[in-house]
Amino acid sequence: MDANTGILYGSDLVTDQLVRINPIDGDADPIGELGVNFPSVAGLAFDPITNTLYASSNLDAANLYTVNTNTGFATLVAPLGLNMPSLAYVPSETTLYGASGQTDSLYKINVNTGELILVGPLGVGISYNGLAYLAETDTLYMSWRSGRKLYAIDRNTGAATELGDFEFSGVNGLAADNLNP
Repeated sequence: MDANTGILYGSDLVTDQLVRINPIDGDADPIGELGVNFPSVAGLAFDPITNTLYASSNLDAANLYTVNTNTGFATLVAPLGLNMPSLAYVPSETTLYGASGQTDSLYKINVNTGELILVGPLGVGISYNGLAYLAETDTLYMSWRSGRKLYAIDRNTGAATELGDFEFSGVNGLAADNLNP
């Protein structure tokens, strides 16, 4: 979500397109082709300071991209070396975070080089997950699809604290206003 404009972005993994999602009715309009195949899960995070949309691909093509929000085209920043199915950006720290199911850990991601800096283990086994930073509570949240749970993540240690269970399955992504407290 672009907190400056309220535009919610998503990626269509079937057509490999960036889409604009209407937050009122859920209708998605294609913006354009990403130009890369995003296997499995792709994470998205928006830096509202530089107006940069970041994307991560998963599985064998674990890469970090920037995405042009006008055309949808994704530009490779660097390989990540680990799957990173979810991303969240914390503007107050100018930091991009990712959670990896390969290591069940939280990482800071250098947005220029793709270098992963281990924050620490989450303390829970995860696979497909979603991350979002909510400025209002200054909290990094994580959803875990297989476990049907919501967690608060300590950005200093990586430790996950369970907040509750979902009554439905398949929560794979999260979005929040990461700018306006």
